[in-house]
Amino acid sequence: MINSQPSPRTEPIGKHLSQEKLFQFLSDEVSPAEKQELELHLQTCPLCREALEGFAETDHLKSQADLLELNHLLKKRTSRRKPNTLVNDIKTWGIATAIVFLLLISAAIVWNVVHTSKPAPANNSAPTGPGVTLYARPVKGYDHLNQYLRQAQAQATSNAGKTTFQKGKVILSFTVNPDSSLSHFNVLKSLGKETDNLAIEIVKKGPGWQPGSKQGQIVAQKVTLPVIFK
Repeated sequence: MINSQPSPRTEPIGKHLSQEKLFQFLSDEVSPAEKQELELHLQTCPLCREALEGFAETDHLKSQADLLELNHLLKKRTSRRKPNTLVNDIKTWGIATAIVFLLLISAAIVWNVVHTSKPAPANNSAPTGPGVTLYARPVKGYDHLNQYLRQAQAQATSNAGKTTFQKGKVILSFTVNPDSSLSHFNVLKSLGKETDNLAIEIVKKGPGWQPGSKQGQIVAQKVTLPVIFK
């Protein structure tokens, strides 16, 4: 007896009956004339007769349903299969890794530029002359002035005794006169009277200032300076 079933076809293949035709014969879905012709064929064809006997022992509807389900599963699995899946995954991860690496390098470059760049120090020996404007500046430069301010405010607050000074930033404005003296102090941002007065005193006792000039003439200029208390 034949265990495997041939693939469904609507017409006989060569001299043999198709599976569909055999199922129609078993279900009595053929015309009397066609039935007589099929019976005659089965008498002369042992292969078709054995196939008919095998189909007769199974549930026709269940067999068709199983074939349809099997065909559906095969098509579903075939459509899910993608060639070179591993290669595509490797390419995708490689591209993503390269992008992240470039972003990290860019961030490092930006951080380095931001944190290492410093304003150019004032050129105390810059020439004066017609059309040239020089701004008032500390004689020894702003780096030396800032170092003095940090040390002076730390020493003053440590020796303050019962006086309480606020932490933060006092912003002062004052005038550097042509004779290098300082005058007209104003507090643009205050931390309280005691702290403001201490900031002014520290600046007055600090390093000397070089007056500014405009068109070759020494002039009085206003300067803004922050004093930080920690």
